[in-house]
Amino acid sequence: MREAIILAGGLGTRLRHLVPDLPKALAPVAGHPFLHYLMTYLLEQNVDHFIFSIGYKKEAIIEFVNRNFQHLKCSFVEEDSPLGTGGAIKSALKYTSEDLVFVLNADTYFPISLNYFEAECRRNKFQISIASKLMEKPYRYGTLDVDHNQRVLQFKEKAEISSGFINAGVYALRTNLFEEEKMPEVFSFEKDVLEKKLDLFSIGSSKFEEFFIDIGIEEDFIRAQSLFKNMNINSKNKRALFLDRDGVINTLIPNDYVKTWSEFKFCDDVFLHLADFTKRFDFVFVITNQQCIGKKIITSDTLDRIHDMMLIELKSVGVILNKIYYCPHVTAENCDCRKPKTGMLKQAVEDFGPFDIQNSVFIGDSDSDIQAAKEFGLISIGKRHDKNHDAFIKTNPNYVIENFSSLKTIAKEIKI
Repeated sequence: MREAIILAGGLGTRLRHLVPDLPKALAPVAGHPFLHYLMTYLLEQNVDHFIFSIGYKKEAIIEFVNRNFQHLKCSFVEEDSPLGTGGAIKSALKYTSEDLVFVLNADTYFPISLNYFEAECRRNKFQISIASKLMEKPYRYGTLDVDHNQRVLQFKEKAEISSGFINAGVYALRTNLFEEEKMPEVFSFEKDVLEKKLDLFSIGSSKFEEFFIDIGIEEDFIRAQSLFKNMNINSKNKRALFLDRDGVINTLIPNDYVKTWSEFKFCDDVFLHLADFTKRFDFVFVITNQQCIGKKIITSDTLDRIHDMMLIELKSVGVILNKIYYCPHVTAENCDCRKPKTGMLKQAVEDFGPFDIQNSVFIGDSDSDIQAAKEFGLISIGKRHDKNHDAFIKTNPNYVIENFSSLKTIAKEIKI
């Protein structure tokens, strides 16, 4: 499950004269409440539990969410009096069930890849990770100094400088953040945690180039009207990475199947190089034929347990999968989902798309993988190993690799 805390309890005093009857999160922007854009983005990023921290005019936010997003899992943390950003986050953390949660301000829009952001946070073992944005003349914002390991060295006060990396108000947090460090009921996350406890917590930053706007002041609220009207905010420009399993993620067992977790052996290059490639994509899926189920060699429950363990191990090194699709049918059933047919790819698009298909990628180790990729219009990458020497002679993938270390060069060629 992917969870997000949305801080929507602010008083919005600087916009009160423009939207006197609404909380800032519901301020109308190009025909929609601003929160509509934020939630649409988060849904595209596979967030499935929304935790709203609300205070001022909270009833309006509850009514908007329940009316327009009634199918979602939503929790509402209500402030009787202002708690500050830190107090709001601390209260909302009680509603989380995962070890990491995203935190966003309800008056900013910064549509970064949460897959990449999470992978970087986990890889660097940060307790707090800040999404930062290079901004020209960042007079309204303080800026960050970050070292070569992405660790934040200091926060600088607002100043008239030519450019700098700003805190864009999107965070990835470990949900146990305040279990040992006791904080008061009311406090500022920016001042009392990020700035004052920089030596206590492991705080890092990931840099992004995406469009950013904060509607908290009148000038940018007015600017947002035309910007959002002209933007096509949907997922059709999102890239997806599709991975075969056996021979790509784990070593292939010739003429047999992985029947237990003890038989599942990761390929040597997965932990070293795969995370760097996956974080360049908005969505990452596994697409795998598993006719061992149709042959009744293992059950679907057993396969799910193997995949659960695989997900845990991959997540620990920053490889975040959105979903695993598998075909359980035997070849003779001639189903629509078994590769080289494209049923599983179509299902991923239906569940998470649309995607920028021609700039999305499939990595496989068999001709059926490459055939499926080409049929679907994907960039195809064939992975060679010691058990598939005869593969790719007829299917001719766009690229052939022997190790995931080669993906860095391919990433430059396909400009991701």
